[in-house]
Amino acid sequence: MKNSKLTKIVLSLALASSIVTATEHKSHWGYTGSEGPSNWGNLQSSYVDCKIGKRQSPIDIPSTSKQLGISDAGIFVNYNDVDLDIVNNGHTIQVNIPNGNEAFINGKKYKLLQFHFHAPSEHTVDGKPIPMEAHLVHIAADGELAVIGVLMAEGKENPFIDKIFSNMPQKANGHKKSADIKINTTSILPVSKDHWHYLGSLTTPPCTQIVEWYLLKEPITISPNQLAQFHKLYNGNARPVQELNTRVILEK
Repeated sequence: MKNSKLTKIVLSLALASSIVTATEHKSHWGYTGSEGPSNWGNLQSSYVDCKIGKRQSPIDIPSTSKQLGISDAGIFVNYNDVDLDIVNNGHTIQVNIPNGNEAFINGKKYKLLQFHFHAPSEHTVDGKPIPMEAHLVHIAADGELAVIGVLMAEGKENPFIDKIFSNMPQKANGHKKSADIKINTTSILPVSKDHWHYLGSLTTPPCTQIVEWYLLKEPITISPNQLAQFHKLYNGNARPVQELNTRVILEK
């Protein structure tokens, strides 16, 4: 058991390191053609979970299903002002977050590592995608990952998103860091922390099944112009929904 726990921690830390690194991706995968999601599991042996995993993400959320269970998980965040550190990693726009930013989820402390974007949303609600989705990636001391998903609907312009999108590198592997631009990740969260919770995976290779997902029910808004800004770089960087299998979705 101890060896299994240690392996999980080492694996999670290695994955955490890879998802906050601004260097060029060595693996060749994408969202279309022979390198697209339907073939991820065949690209490398380490991607096998993408093909055979039984707790894969994203999923469709049946919002009115009587099969939904009750979640007691509370979400409390303690995010601080930090220097903007933004990367175009070739698959999405990612904002890296330094130490000192934490979330307490279901009574457990997690460190915020980064957040990034998908368009359209990866999770769907009642079979329908939403224009965008942000993923806030956290890691606990035991190596467990928790991702808070924020749905992003078209509506009013979002000042926080404007600060991000007006500074995102236009070319893959571009990186911008500025002490003159401060951000606080709290600003991307809706007022309500009501959510859907389920056990899942990373939504990109290697699709490792070590993620506690918390998808917030209340969307934030972005303007059509802000959505168009992101679409100029990425439009379609969303993995299709996966089978729920025997998993239970909890809601709060």
